Parts: sequence; C-alpha cells; structure tokens
Amino acid sequence: MNLSLKSPCESFVSVSTCVKEKHKSLNLKPVHKSNRYFIHEIYFGSGIIGAMNINIIAVGKIREQYIKSGIEEFLKRCRPYSSVKITEIEAELVKNDSQIKKSISVEGEKILNNLADNAYIIVMDIPGKQFCSEEFASKIQDINIQGVNQIIFIIGGAFGLDQKVKEKADLFLSLSKMTLPHQLARLFLLEQIYRAFKIINNEPYHK
Repeated sequence: MNLSLKSPCESFVSVSTCVKEKHKSLNLKPVHKSNRYFIHEIYFGSGIIGAMNINIIAVGKIREQYIKSGIEEFLKRCRPYSSVKITEIEAELVKNDSQIKKSISVEGEKILNNLADNAYIIVMDIPGKQFCSEEFASKIQDINIQGVNQIIFIIGGAFGLDQKVKEKADLFLSLSKMTLPHQLARLFLLEQIYRAFKIINNEPYHK
C-alpha cells in the first residue's frame, strides 16, 4: 500500500501495520477509539487539516443578554474556520433535593441522544485536564490530523452529569479550578475554541 502524503486530499484507509508505521514516523498517537485514519495532503502542524465540525451540547438556556451577545459573536468569528454550533438541552425542573437524581438521568438521556458516532467526546469537568491555550489548540489539531472530523463538548447542568454520559468521554476538560456559572462556561469555551483556530492558523489575536 502506498501511503505517500502526496495523494489527493482525504484518502481513507483502514489501520494496518503500514499506517501505524507512517503515524509513528510522524510522532502521532491515536486520540480516538476509532480504528481508522484519514491521510491528507498537508503539512502537518499548519492549520486545520479537514472540515471540522464542533458541537457544544449544553444543559439549560442562556438568560443574560450580554452572555447571549458574546456567544453569538464568537460563533460568528468561528465560521471561517469550522462549523460550530450549540445544542441546548432543556434543564429539568427541580423542586426539591429528592428530584435531583432523576433530573440528572433525564438530562443525561437527552445528551446521549445527541451524540454522533465516531465523534471525539470532551466532557467539561472541574477535576478534568487543564490546558493552556496553545496546548488546547494543539489538542484540537491532533484530533483532526488523525481523522476525527467532529468534536462534541458537553457542559452539564447545575447538578452535574449522569455517569452514562461521563462514560462516553474521550477527554475530561477543565476550564478552571474555580467554579464557573454554566452560562459563562459556554462563552469561555467558545472564546477558547476561536483562539485555538487563530493559533493553529498562525494568525494574530489579542492576548
């Protein structure tokens, strides 16, 4: 099998010994549970390789107008680089503590129904891994390089996420050790996604 990177864009191949050796020579490691890779005509480390779809699944509605405006602005800024969308999951009404467990379970089922096959799942979680902006950009690029064209970020509701959702995670990501309101977390994440695209494409962006 000829694994030259000079082939036309997006030649799809199954993993074989040759493919693994080619990826080893590029010092890449599998980042996803999928067995397959895309090989692209590209200079690795320079820009997003293929079409990247990003879906932020978030529980609850944004109520403050200033946060809505910020989210809309960064969604607009991301469009030249990627398809980025937000899927809002309706939060369950909790009247007392006895309803919390059930509400988490119901919200979890709604989230699971919105997960796409072969997507790279990133669950936002305070104890999760923390990146600087450059490391976060590198992570997104590495995921894309290895053939995964969809990333799903999951932001839970006020009472957290169901264990079934957490079991789907490829990565647990923490934006901060501090507790952030869920609405602000959505805006913060979007800004970092946009910043990552600017870093990946070697474009200027204010510090």
